[in-house]
Order: sequence, then structure tokens, then C-alpha cells
Amino acid sequence: ADGLEKATYYFKQAIQSDPSYALPYTGLADIYQLSDQPQLAREQVQKALGLDDQLAEAHNSLARILYRFNRDWEGADREFKRALELNHNYAPAHHWYSMYLALLRDRKEQALAEAQKAYELDPLSAVVGANLAKILQEVGQDDRAIEQAKKTLDLEPDSAVTHAVLGIAYQDKRLYGEAITEYKRALQLGGPPGEIRGLLGYAYAASGNRTDAEKIIAELKALWPGYTHAALDLAVVFSGLRDKENALYWLEKAQEAHVSDLIGIGQDSHFVEVRSDRRFQALVQRVSAPQ
Repeated sequence: ADGLEKATYYFKQAIQSDPSYALPYTGLADIYQLSDQPQLAREQVQKALGLDDQLAEAHNSLARILYRFNRDWEGADREFKRALELNHNYAPAHHWYSMYLALLRDRKEQALAEAQKAYELDPLSAVVGANLAKILQEVGQDDRAIEQAKKTLDLEPDSAVTHAVLGIAYQDKRLYGEAITEYKRALQLGGPPGEIRGLLGYAYAASGNRTDAEKIIAELKALWPGYTHAALDLAVVFSGLRDKENALYWLEKAQEAHVSDLIGIGQDSHFVEVRSDRRFQALVQRVSAPQ
């Protein structure tokens, strides 16, 4: 959070110094969309495009807003392609396009190709390296995902997101002890307090440790409703405990709170316990990426 506040300050300073320079507006837009403020994000993108409609960064920012908040999949696809047309070597566009494509069931291989391209262009970025590991995990290549995550951690040992992704890959292989170790490290390093707790609680539940899973539930309930993402994280833990009713209850709460990460639930392996329930399928129809 401190990092985002500092970045916001510097972008605003840059705009004050030269209001006609488009790039800082896209920086502000990205911060607003990361903190779930789509209206403010859209305003900044429109300002950037008004000043320079040939700016790849602005089209990339708009694409992210369109799919995360507007569920405008075609519009997002068009904007990502436009960003890459304007600057094919712009690693963040390949990176974010890969994350978008990974939400679409029939475009996983394309998602992997985009993630690999982003990594080729920016191999020193922990975020890009972690994303490549995550998409390798999503296409079922857990061993390669583990290898990639470890390579990224060699460069940046304190990357919370990479420890979390490594934990997910271990969890897929039912190496719950290793997964729990990675999730705990991610929490220590300041990873998202709800999301990492959700993963940790699921791993406890899946490994048969109900006591610690229930402790995580209590911690997540203490974060709610001030931290809205906790609703989705609670659903993850309850799904791990095979408590379908509570998992569905908290998924509905997450929808009511407009948690943008719900777009990924259709393919999220944490919800395998509730996937056959018609209420879950109806929720996927309403909020998730087209399957």
C-alpha cells in the first residue's frame, strides 16, 4: 500500500509539472484499477488517450479495465491487440494480455505464449516471472511452474507473489507441507492478507488440518467487511473444507461486494467441490469469464 501511495504522489507531481504529458495518467489509471476504483481508472485512461491515442500504455490500461470491471471481453481483446500493434516489445501488455487469456478456457496456450514473450522481454521482473509460473501451473505443467518460480525467487527471494504461486504448484502435486511453508512466507513478506490466508486455509483443509483451517476462517472474518476480498477468500477455505453451503454463501457476498477477482472462479481449481452446484454455475454465468 505504501508503494502505491508513493507512486500515486509521483504520478500526480508529474501531471502537475506537465499536464499535457500522457504517460503519468496511465500510471494513475493502473493504480486505481489495482485498488478496485474503476471509475477513477477510466477517467485517467480517457485523459491519456485524449492527449495521445497512439500510446500503447494507455490501450493496455483500458484493456485491463474493460475485462476486470466491465466484463467487456471483446473490447479488452481489441485494446490489448492495439497496444501490442503500437509497441510489440512492451512487456506489460504481453504480461496482462496473458492474464486475460488465461481466464478463457480455449485460449490457455495463447496465454502461455504471451507470458513467455513478456518474460523474454523482461526476465528480471518478479511479477512477470511469477505470472509465467502461474500460467504453467494452470496448463497443468506443475514441474515447470515450480522450476520457473524457483528461478524467479533466485533473482528476488522476497517476492511474495512468487512464493504464493510456488505454493499453488506444490498444492496441485498434493505437497501440502511445502505449499503451507510457501504461503506462510508470502504472508510474512506482505502478500495480500486475504488471498494468501485463503490459499493457506485451503491447504490446511486439504491436508486434513481442520483446526488451523478454522483459525484462518476466524482471521478472514475479522477482515470482513472492511476488506471485501475476504469474502472470496472465505469461500476458498470453506470449499477446501467441503462445506458447500458456506462456500456458496461467501461467493454471493463477494458478488454483492463487487470483488473483481470473481471473474476467475469458473476455472479456479479451489472450487471443484461446488462446481456441479447449479447456484455456482449461475454465479459463473453472471460474473465469470465466458467459458
